[in-house]
Amino acid sequence: MIGMERCVLDLRPGASRSLSLSRSRKNKKKIKKAIVAPEGVPLPAHIAEEIRGTLIGQLQLKLWERITGQKNHAPIYKQILRYLRTTSLTTPAAGEIDHTILYGKKFSKAFEELPSVDNIAKLLEQLEDAPWHGFRYLELCECPPPLPATLGIAASSSTLLLPGGGRVYVITFLDQDYPARVGRVEIRASRANPDHTFSMRTPEGWKVCDPDEPQIELALRCLAALSTAEPPSDLKYLPMGAEPPAPLAPEPETPPDPEYDRRLQLVHDRQMPCTLVRVPLAQVRPYSAEFAFDTPRTTVDRMAAELRRGVSAHMLLYWKAPSFIVSDDYALYLAERELRKETIEAVVMGEVPAALADAVVRRGGPELIPGALYMQEDGYSAAYLEWLEKYRLANKQASHELIRLHLLYIELASLLRQPKIPEREFQRFIESHPVVLDAYGGEVRSEVRLGKSYRMDLVLQYAESDRRILLVELESPTLALFTAEGRWNAKVTHAIQQVQDWMRWWREHPQDVPAPFDATIPVKGLVIAGRDRDLDESAKRRLLHNNHQFHDLSVVTYDDLLRRLDRLMAALGF
Repeated sequence: MIGMERCVLDLRPGASRSLSLSRSRKNKKKIKKAIVAPEGVPLPAHIAEEIRGTLIGQLQLKLWERITGQKNHAPIYKQILRYLRTTSLTTPAAGEIDHTILYGKKFSKAFEELPSVDNIAKLLEQLEDAPWHGFRYLELCECPPPLPATLGIAASSSTLLLPGGGRVYVITFLDQDYPARVGRVEIRASRANPDHTFSMRTPEGWKVCDPDEPQIELALRCLAALSTAEPPSDLKYLPMGAEPPAPLAPEPETPPDPEYDRRLQLVHDRQMPCTLVRVPLAQVRPYSAEFAFDTPRTTVDRMAAELRRGVSAHMLLYWKAPSFIVSDDYALYLAERELRKETIEAVVMGEVPAALADAVVRRGGPELIPGALYMQEDGYSAAYLEWLEKYRLANKQASHELIRLHLLYIELASLLRQPKIPEREFQRFIESHPVVLDAYGGEVRSEVRLGKSYRMDLVLQYAESDRRILLVELESPTLALFTAEGRWNAKVTHAIQQVQDWMRWWREHPQDVPAPFDATIPVKGLVIAGRDRDLDESAKRRLLHNNHQFHDLSVVTYDDLLRRLDRLMAALGF
């Protein structure tokens, strides 16, 4: 289950602080990169059987087969992201659920552990005032009849786009038959919009219902659990000398470092001090670079994810001019590098350079030595972890920027599927994310006035090297571009005329162009309106032809914005 695997780390002082993984120095071998076929990465039958041990694993396997078109194949990231973008546009509800199955934050709980909801109004206030964002998955085990023994809960949270605001929580009940069978509930948390608080999907469509409906009651209990849930930290400290709560995997033999061992013994004997100090990460180097950089990528990714969540972890170092040496905490060192940190807090055995005197946090003795930092395995086999490492090596890693573009695509597709959404919401969205208009756009402003005559929706000024300015008018995505006779809709004609008036004013009053825009830069106009789904092939050709008639203005649909994001991600290899 990609994203749910856990490996074991044991970072206790001395030999017991070594990285605990399935690899060992005695039987150390490079993991061969998996061969990527067009349909994905082959999935051995015994690995598939292990993944099938949970409901979320079964759902992921079915989804992988749908993406690759092959049994026992795991799709690569590029396939997954393209599938999710397509599904989010064509069948948004399914795209939302599939996104949750693959990448949502995952939790597990026994049915009897679900909190009861005695005060619904108070829970709704909490969900409005302290919302969680994105996608979450809850696996409910040991459910009583008539529920299946294991029930999956896919939940998402978004802004309620009505006056007064609020939040919308969509809860989908899943079992092994997904996507053939689902249950779907919508709960609105909004003081300003108390109507239609609870809705349930039926064969006839959405139906407003009361909170005492069994599905609504269960959805509220699940929301109460998810609103306070935090994924259990994979990284835990164990006091020195204590035994871990579960057996750890066999430890690899890290390259011996006599100086590290000598200092550690002196610290234990209280013959050498320790110092907690802020250290420039660039000054830290591994004792054995070969051993360090052979650490499985899955281990580094998991530890980096824990550090992003705010889990505190300190390396144990010693100073050997001109660097601090890390001899044991290799995975932690690589995770800190992955996060591109400039400075870290670390425990230094012995002397600290005088240049870092002001960076000292605390001085002491053996009590500063970090305890065991370990990650519990949760029962995954060494074979699964080895396959997972091959899977990661076979994939081109998606950067944080690319993931951000993907999520922008999903968010825009979600906005477009909502009926009667105010145009100002699209204005806010584009202002916050100008890359939707153009990857090379620079500064964007909204509600820009031109003298006393005009007010523009959006103005985008490109970088100096491009030297362009784009004046943008937004119309509704539900607006039909053409009449039945094939002419511009009157509202589209008005929008085109308005943008042309802006450009004319801009050229005739350069001295009055508002700051920070440069009046010497040529301006072009853009009208965004309507959807592709409302255009037949003839209308699409007519739109293309009409745009060719304009010298410095274009009319595009909101689907064009999605295509721009899609082309940008495709250019980046995804």
